[in-house]
Amino acid sequence: MVPIELSVNYDSQAPFIPGPKKLPISIPDVSLEDHELTFEASHDDYTLELLDADGMVIYSTYVPSATTIVNLPAWLEGEYEIRLYGNTNYYFYGYIEL
Repeated sequence: MVPIELSVNYDSQAPFIPGPKKLPISIPDVSLEDHELTFEASHDDYTLELLDADGMVIYSTYVPSATTIVNLPAWLEGEYEIRLYGNTNYYFYGYIEL
């Protein structure tokens, strides 16, 4: 399994969602092996998106907090930006190769 290095970005286009004050943002631990994403056992609910080099969303799915494994479709090949949107104005992003 290869850990995915995720960074944090602010989504200024999203409606303001108030969150806890002065708490550090906790970046989820996600790993990739072949077409299987593995999430840490305890994580928030996320909407997962894969974007191509042009910024177009190629794949999207909901990942509930109880889910630790997400199998990506076999037809996905190449490099993608992965984004995880939760219930805040911040999202996590990184890059994967399938």
